[in-house]
Amino acid sequence: AIDGQEAAAPPPPARAELPAMTPEQFDAGAAGWRKLVRAGTKTADALIATLASKNTLSDEQRAAIQAFENFSDDAGAAG
Repeated sequence: AIDGQEAAAPPPPARAELPAMTPEQFDAGAAGWRKLVRAGTKTADALIATLASKNTLSDEQRAAIQAFENFSDDAGAAG
C-alpha cells in the first residue's frame, strides 16, 4: 500500500554489504589483536570499530575481543 509515508527509514548502505568475519579469519587475527589490546595500543572497543568497518562481527566475536581486556581485572599487574 502506497499511501504516502514510508514505514521505515532505509537501511544504512555500508553495513548491509559487509561480509561476515569467518571463524577462520577471527582465529588467524586473534593472537595479534590480543597483543594490541593488552599492550594498550588499542582498546577493545576501538579494535571492534576497526574490524567492524571491514567485516560484520558476531556477538561471540565481539565478546571475545572484549575479553582481551579482562586480563587486568583479576590478575592485576602480573608483569
